[in-house]
Amino acid sequence: MSDNKKKAFQWIDNVKKSCGCAKYTLTRKCFAPGEAGVIEAQVNLNGKHGYFRNNLAVKTNDPETPVSVLRMAAGVLRTRVLSTKLISLGDLPPGGKLTREFFASDPGFDSLKIRDVSFVPTTELDISKHLTCSITYDLLGDDVHRVAKLLGYRGKPEDYVIRFELKAGEKYPIGCFQGMVIVVAEIGDAISTHTLMIKGSVVQDVHPVPGVALITLDDEDAGSTTIQLRSHAKRNFQIIETWADSSSSVRIERADESQAIHLKSDTLTFHLILKTGEDL
Repeated sequence: MSDNKKKAFQWIDNVKKSCGCAKYTLTRKCFAPGEAGVIEAQVNLNGKHGYFRNNLAVKTNDPETPVSVLRMAAGVLRTRVLSTKLISLGDLPPGGKLTREFFASDPGFDSLKIRDVSFVPTTELDISKHLTCSITYDLLGDDVHRVAKLLGYRGKPEDYVIRFELKAGEKYPIGCFQGMVIVVAEIGDAISTHTLMIKGSVVQDVHPVPGVALITLDDEDAGSTTIQLRSHAKRNFQIIETWADSSSSVRIERADESQAIHLKSDTLTFHLILKTGEDL
């Protein structure tokens, strides 16, 4: 509601929204002395979970209060206790590690207490000897604002952030893996179990960039490309031997950390034997 208690005409110059999900309607923009109008605001809650705030800044010609801020706050019930059902880790080299985090809260905005968090591998191979998982959890506390801004998770200080670190052993076989993080929580007087799936791949440490190189051949059917070799774990490595599965002429030149390949062929598979180590 907006009313004019002044002795002169007042009008609304502009209304600025703090979020694109909000919209508003005005019954009028100009007010005679004693007249009143209504500003109706609506917020699209589609896809929103947890607490949110939204503001409308109303600019008028009132010299005493040129800008009035209308503040809206509400909460949308979450559909689950954990912030996600699946985390895809991507590529993990032998000896490497990856760290991720997710969040736990009561969908009804009541108190929640975590009793236990554990990791259970579900891959058919016995990976317990080669894959270790360390898990910690804490209350969000003052970190709630950073999490909302950077990750889009709108929680409250009493919610939990759960962090886990997966480390692959040096002898972990190349291939995919998956597992479950099981969270045991107490909500009110009830104990409940919640599951998060994790999947990833253990890959060869040293890898070519790009994996597939496009080569343009000239009139003599010759061309060249540059392939960089990188280590996921940022280790030192040395090339011991190279060969190709083509009878076409291939010449390999060392250029800093890259390998320049000169060939007379439209397709080529390039093989390397590498030696890795910290002291190379």
